[in-house]
Amino acid sequence: MAANTLSKALQFTAANALRKVLQSMAAKALGKALQFTAANALSKVLQSMAANTLSKALQSMIIKSFSTALQFIAARRAL
Repeated sequence: MAANTLSKALQFTAANALRKVLQSMAAKALGKALQFTAANALSKVLQSMAANTLSKALQSMIIKSFSTALQFIAARRAL
């Protein structure tokens, strides 16, 4: 009887210890997955913002270049 009770107590203790280890491992894995997902999302947002900024800067430079060229052509024709 005492051996049976001791066996059940040890099984319960081992099951609890295993459950805690598995919970800890799952929490760590989930934490890492969430960090990775957040980092990827932030990276994509930053890449998109950088691309948009670069695109706008290039558009502005092209417009200014054409404007300057047209002004130069107009000034030459006026002479």
